[in-house]
Amino acid sequence: MLPLLLLLALALALATKVPGAPQVLTNKHADARQNSEDKKHLRRALELAAQALGRTSPNPCVGCVLVDGATGEVVGEGWHVKAGEPHAEAMALSRAGVRARGCTAYVSLEPCNHFGRTPPCSHALLKHGIARVVVGMVDPDARVSGSGIAYLLNAGVPVTLGVSDSCYQACKNLNRPFLHRVTTDRSYLCLALPAGGTASGSRLGPLLPKLLAQAPEVDTLLLTSRQLLDLSATALHEALLPHTSLLVWHARAGAGAEAEEEEEVSKRCFAALQDLKVIEGSARKVRYLPSTTSPTLTLALKATAKQGCNGCLLVHEPTSDNDKGEGEGEGESEGVGADAKDAIKSGLVQKVLVQGEHDGEWSAVSLK
Repeated sequence: MLPLLLLLALALALATKVPGAPQVLTNKHADARQNSEDKKHLRRALELAAQALGRTSPNPCVGCVLVDGATGEVVGEGWHVKAGEPHAEAMALSRAGVRARGCTAYVSLEPCNHFGRTPPCSHALLKHGIARVVVGMVDPDARVSGSGIAYLLNAGVPVTLGVSDSCYQACKNLNRPFLHRVTTDRSYLCLALPAGGTASGSRLGPLLPKLLAQAPEVDTLLLTSRQLLDLSATALHEALLPHTSLLVWHARAGAGAEAEEEEEVSKRCFAALQDLKVIEGSARKVRYLPSTTSPTLTLALKATAKQGCNGCLLVHEPTSDNDKGEGEGEGESEGVGADAKDAIKSGLVQKVLVQGEHDGEWSAVSLK
């Protein structure tokens, strides 16, 4: 992720492409009262965005507040609920109606500028007569990456970026999984380390709700094939949150495993997933990663990213020494395990949940 100053430099460079275009402003250009108002409304946009934390994959969490420039009244608020539904700006504009004209729009992340399942938000803001836009941070997604800001500037709409360092950091923290995926092509990974090193069978099911509550930013539970086969479909259904997707990774059983054994595990996994689908209906995303295409954790996280998963939760599963194979990173194994240290060391893990040996409570550690 680029530092704030570089992001500001990017936006400024974009603004200078068109002679006479208004410049991107930072908080140093605003008086104290205006800056205070900007911070207040941008923080409100972040509060709105956080309502959909862990539910918007492959999109980011975004909030938007529309404020009447003359009266200071909030005339519309919105947030992105989930992929395929209106973006935050569109929801806020719809709620404001004709009162949106002449407003300042506060958006926690740069408005998109491309056509996907929904139209570009930058175009919608311009169409509804927004007079000024305050952006929490530039969107590093290659499809945006400053183009939303450039579009507004080129149309004569002033843009303020970087209201404060604390607001910028809050915007960044809110979307850590999304930002990690679009900048590394790997899903963000939260690794849970149970007391005793592992949690299988009857221990795993009851732990899942607690773990998912500790990692609300993730959208997908990543189970290994062995973990899936330790759980009944009913127990798994009861453990998962309504919006959590399930991805089963068939990590290789070991270097000495026979092809027949691998095939048998695959068949049993598919049967277990079918049982879960019968219980779930079609509401939940249930996916499978075979060992043939994703033999290592690195490749598994790249595969999940391609499938649109911003963030995964994976419960540590130790592997024996003879399970290790040649992964993409130094020391990476074919499975999950001791290897947990290698995964953390190599940057594959962004957050660690550690269970206390005595009290059983979980504590979270975020990694850079």
